[in-house]
Amino acid sequence: MSGDWSLRLARPGDAEGFAAIAREFGQSYTPGAISTSAQDSEYFRRLIARRQSLTAIIGEKVVGLAVASPHRRELHLRALCVDPPNQRRGIGSRLLSALTIDARNCGMDAIVVEVAPEPEWLAAFYAARGFVEIRDAEQRAGLAKGAEETEGPPLLPMIRFLG
Repeated sequence: MSGDWSLRLARPGDAEGFAAIAREFGQSYTPGAISTSAQDSEYFRRLIARRQSLTAIIGEKVVGLAVASPHRRELHLRALCVDPPNQRRGIGSRLLSALTIDARNCGMDAIVVEVAPEPEWLAAFYAARGFVEIRDAEQRAGLAKGAEETEGPPLLPMIRFLG
């Protein structure tokens, strides 16, 4: 727990809160870059069932999420969002840090994320946490599938090796 918020493993009931935050994030920062399915609670329920996703809460209110799914020996980060009134409090950084620890403990080799080009601070956020651009995304299974669902500009694939 940090201040008035805490992290926990995501639960199926968090899906509605995840979808609402993803919609707001998409409308505020990256119109078209968050896939339509990623704004749907059923999409989040399916990913939460894989037990690789985390929730940030204040009381019982969902204020942040880190949604991931394993693919071979990589953990693919599908969404990392914090609702706007709670941004700039370290919640996103802590979600990513906890997800990284969990990925290492599960024997994953890397975390992969596809980042929208706008806002510019988004790629910088990941770069500051050890992610680098993937030059040849076609060689990384699972990336093209996510990119096809978005309606906006091409996404920037990034990776953080955990070795």
